[in-house]
Amino acid sequence: MKRVLIIGASGFIGSEIYKILLKQEKIQIMVLAHNNVDYKIYEGVNLYIGSFTNINLSIIKNFNPDIIIHSARISGSTKIKRLYASIKGYFGNKRLLNYLIKNIPNVKILYVSGTLVYGNGNSNKIYENSKTNPISYAREYFLAEKPWLNAKERNLLKVSIVRPPWIIGNGSWFYSFFVNTSKKYGFVPVYGNGENWMSLIDVEDCAGLILNIIKNCEPGHVYNIYTPAQYVKQKEFCKELSNILKMDVKIIKKSDPLFPKNKATIEAFQSSLMLATNYPEIFNNYYFKNSSWKDMLKKYALIDGK
Repeated sequence: MKRVLIIGASGFIGSEIYKILLKQEKIQIMVLAHNNVDYKIYEGVNLYIGSFTNINLSIIKNFNPDIIIHSARISGSTKIKRLYASIKGYFGNKRLLNYLIKNIPNVKILYVSGTLVYGNGNSNKIYENSKTNPISYAREYFLAEKPWLNAKERNLLKVSIVRPPWIIGNGSWFYSFFVNTSKKYGFVPVYGNGENWMSLIDVEDCAGLILNIIKNCEPGHVYNIYTPAQYVKQKEFCKELSNILKMDVKIIKKSDPLFPKNKATIEAFQSSLMLATNYPEIFNNYYFKNSSWKDMLKKYALIDGK
């Protein structure tokens, strides 16, 4: 890597990738970020504010990146808004793809997706060649990914797609649905019966593995990224969190006011996922910041998520 463009550099995953790259010498960085960023963080790099859907693409050609890490996703708060966002993302990605094919055909793309595209895996291991069956938020968001999947399958560009599972980090779902809710109501909630499996990864390791894939793996594949052997049922996850927060656990049933109201959130928290990979080289020479899901909880549960 000599010149790296990060699309979505101010986001949850993109910001962690940026922090790692910033510490590496002899790498030129260009970032595309949203408004309301702390400009001091991006001193000394090529910073552009805007969306990948309408930014002047000639700036990418002028930078001429070796690698593009695309971790930006347009979001929506309702199903209709998510559908609109995914359509906008689809045409934005298609526009970017066509430009790169014509102007920077040798660039390597790494697109960050998610594992809800696999659907509910129950107690089965989910590999990269497992059939996609998008559920929850992925029903709509999967549309925006399709230009990159198509480019990968047709070998139009060197495209890799990474699919991380439940990512624990500052400001993630972990705070919204568990830590903050626990502090507000005085108990740790279990959504449903708690029998569903969760595959977990620290956001720092998620970013680290993405960069490790760029270094060690061939482009043109889908890669599942996760912390090996760290599967846990939601009820055990909540029990450990209750020990840390020193609170009781409470099963949240459908009749409870705290039970999620929208279908997408319910599906996400009741889906079962045990990730596996056909590409063990993604872990080559990588040392995890947090190799235990219990350590992840201890790291983040007692700090304020923003």
